[in-house]
Amino acid sequence: MKISVALCSFNGERFIAEQLNSILNQTVPVNEIIICDDGSTDKTIEILNDFRTNYPEIIRVFYSNRRYGTIKNFERAISLTGGDIIMLSDQDDIWYNYKVEKIIRTLKSNPDALMVFSNGDLIDANGLKTGSTLWDMWDFPIDVRIKWKDNKIAFYNLVGNNNKVTGATVAFRKELKRHILPIRVHPGYWHDAWLALNAAALNGLIFIEESLIQYRIHSDQQVGISGSIPRIKQEPNFIGSVSFSKFQRIVHNKYP
Repeated sequence: MKISVALCSFNGERFIAEQLNSILNQTVPVNEIIICDDGSTDKTIEILNDFRTNYPEIIRVFYSNRRYGTIKNFERAISLTGGDIIMLSDQDDIWYNYKVEKIIRTLKSNPDALMVFSNGDLIDANGLKTGSTLWDMWDFPIDVRIKWKDNKIAFYNLVGNNNKVTGATVAFRKELKRHILPIRVHPGYWHDAWLALNAAALNGLIFIEESLIQYRIHSDQQVGISGSIPRIKQEPNFIGSVSFSKFQRIVHNKYP
């Protein structure tokens, strides 16, 4: 089983080395790390070049002379992966060293699952835990989690942009790629909601009841908790009044 990581960077010199080291020091090693840089102007390129030199068999870096933006940059990174399992990564978080192991074990135990996400512990710019988690921030308590085990309920929450999925915790099977690319979202929605929407429509969305990353909150974040666009309760609808069954047909028949 080949494991790929799709990581997007932009002016990430403060934290990206720590994140890459956490990915490289997993109990179950990854096979490739695809990094798409979105036109960094700080020392990010220098740091990435050093990692690529030290890990040429694992790390591939793709540079851009123009800004793609977060969503399209992740689309680009995902499209370049060649693994059986693709894991998304931000540039400023820290993976617990058992993250890959837990995700692979979960997917093996759930052969029909297409995508899995987890909780994450919040840390500040200095790497200190805040005492809160991603699921605390996204209002994803046990009663809501029980409901989300029904993918139809999860689907309608995602359609309404009541998203509980953080892209930095996501892993999915390569079979989902043909359904999610290109990423087509309305303003105010993000790539993680789009991936989860497609996985739920295919009855393949699951989650792990554990924090597998440390999610960093700081002033330079592009998206997320401290980003400029709130993650929940935005536009009342994602794709009009589309029904679950109609979207299922769209997903299933997208590539006959």
